[in-house]
Amino acid sequence: MLLVGIPVFSQNDISGKLSLETGGGWAGQILKVQGEQGSDFFVATGSSSCLRMNYHINNNWGLSLEMNYQWASFSEADYFGALNVADGGRYKYGLYERWNSYLNQSQSSLMLGGFYRVQHKRFTIVPRVSIGISFPSTMNFEYKRISKSGDSGPEYFYIHSPKVEVNDFLINSYEEYKEERLLQFGASCQLTYKVFKHLYAYVEPGMNYSPFKLSVVCDHYESKRYSEPSNWVEAVGQGDSAQSWIKDESSKSSTLEKRSFAPFFYVNFGVGISF
Repeated sequence: MLLVGIPVFSQNDISGKLSLETGGGWAGQILKVQGEQGSDFFVATGSSSCLRMNYHINNNWGLSLEMNYQWASFSEADYFGALNVADGGRYKYGLYERWNSYLNQSQSSLMLGGFYRVQHKRFTIVPRVSIGISFPSTMNFEYKRISKSGDSGPEYFYIHSPKVEVNDFLINSYEEYKEERLLQFGASCQLTYKVFKHLYAYVEPGMNYSPFKLSVVCDHYESKRYSEPSNWVEAVGQGDSAQSWIKDESSKSSTLEKRSFAPFFYVNFGVGISF
């Protein structure tokens, strides 16, 4: 993905007080799964994008205002592999409703930051720190697990953000996922190369991190036999169906947890202009 940046310099002086950057690149998260007997980690990968305005106080110091977005997804094998380790290897897992599952996390952020420029000929190093507000969205999926010992039916789990009821006088009330905001800190180091007087190319590794936690709901369901024959004649007549299990909606129990939102690591590439 192409990034666009804007500081351009004339020898040791910047060419203009303002610069603009926009672009995207790679993003990733190292996610932690907590199970019945411990925890394990797996990696989710995705993309990053950024739009940034810089104000150059002098040749070295400056301020920036930026909007950025990071997104990362993970596979079933990654998540359930980590969950299997965290649960002690006692279960088999699988998605329950694939069409209603979103195996990803994302965040959009508005950040205010400061930076310092160190220039040598056409190259410039720009370390940067920032603080702001992020609007995260967390994973939303339903899965089932079955004991490898085969001594019980499947259990069902629905992981999602909290829901709130919305009332509309034109239609019936409905539920939607609640949006949360987190205070976020960012740090990056940008390496730029001046192509022309008002144009440069850059690469920028960095990370966005929040010390606070998100609310996550886990709905848990037991299962029940498809049918319970009252005598051996009914059992013989039903055959294998008597051994099947279905989700027991009446067994629902919900827990609200506070979970850390894994920091996003990213590498952006781009170009920039100054004016």
